[in-house]
Amino acid sequence: MDIFPLLYIFLQLILLSSTLFVRGIVKEYFINIVATLNLILFFNCLYLIRVLIGLIQFFRPILRNTNEMQFSTSVFVEPTLRLAGMVFLPFVFLFPAARKNSKITLLICIYTIFNYTPNFISEFDAMLKCFFCISVFTATYSVLWLFQKLPSQKIAE
Repeated sequence: MDIFPLLYIFLQLILLSSTLFVRGIVKEYFINIVATLNLILFFNCLYLIRVLIGLIQFFRPILRNTNEMQFSTSVFVEPTLRLAGMVFLPFVFLFPAARKNSKITLLICIYTIFNYTPNFISEFDAMLKCFFCISVFTATYSVLWLFQKLPSQKIAE
């Protein structure tokens, strides 16, 4: 899931700009893909929460053994706020109306551009992460389609 924000930025910018020029059923498919990518960004924030819990568990014994260690709060404030934004902003996409809203998507995409740092070991690692993201996208899109939660699916009442 480390590569997903990079793919999110790239695909969202292409899809959001494409929705301005296409009409009809193609635009509906693009909006469905945008909504699916927004929901996957929420799954990525759950992954970040799991990584943070692991870091806290890792540093807890280290900080318990050092009594005189003092941290400067100015060092931790900005990265902590950036990480909090990367973790908590995608929770907006739990609401279906926000998933298909292009303005909210563009704002979070811009925030992700300025706060994401890629983490690749090699080209092979990046390729495997891309394949993983494609499979997660396919599974998420199919689940949304199955439960009729895509923006283009209207339930007759």
